[in-house]
Amino acid sequence: NAKQGANIFGICHFAGDVFYDTTGFVEKNRDRLLDGLATLGESSTNIVVNTKFCADATANKKNKQRTVISKFKQQLNTLMTTLEDCAPHFVRCIKSNASKLPDNFHAKDVLSQMLYSGVLEVTRVRKAGFPYRISFDDFARKYHCCIENKEEKLVLKHSTNTNKIYSVPELCLKIPALNSNKESYRIGKTKIFLKATARDALDAARENALRRKVARFQAVIRGVQARETFEEYISIIHKLRVALAKDDAP
Repeated sequence: NAKQGANIFGICHFAGDVFYDTTGFVEKNRDRLLDGLATLGESSTNIVVNTKFCADATANKKNKQRTVISKFKQQLNTLMTTLEDCAPHFVRCIKSNASKLPDNFHAKDVLSQMLYSGVLEVTRVRKAGFPYRISFDDFARKYHCCIENKEEKLVLKHSTNTNKIYSVPELCLKIPALNSNKESYRIGKTKIFLKATARDALDAARENALRRKVARFQAVIRGVQARETFEEYISIIHKLRVALAKDDAP
């Protein structure tokens, strides 16, 4: 590209186009021979090899300047030693804009960062498996309301009792959200593994079941309140009639 200069070239990497400047490129990346290799070459009985390695060894002794590659190797070894000595946890950060300003969201830049960092690929792979895992007891407490049969619901509701033996696959078949797609979940020894579709279907069924229960509960409460109000009105009317009857008496 003439605008960037004659000594600049670009390579299309996975993360995007990266441009390099060839000025001093060889000198910056020239690496010295390993000491063991130089010693081996100097001890060779072949005159050509011996002469070549002796000349390179002499040049290496005169030029002890550290190259970019040697610095990179040392830094990488130091980093690996540090990582092996601890248990690091990484937090992936997404920049909302290149200017580092608040309330400034560039959707295109955010999408490119997610694509190049592999976040979307990891999400796709995770969705293809069973990313959601829940223990039997937590599953029973959370989703027992999704069973419509009262008898089966009672068994699942009290399944947290460790003394009670119950069949988790049979209980899962009683939930319509799981029974409709048996490939969307797997039964482990202590947990149930769910796909994203199964988890979404269970949450939707649970929300609908809770809404029905809340509506029924509200209906009962409103019925009680209405009956109390009605009885109060009847009592007031009865008192008024008694009072009017006394006024009309001779």
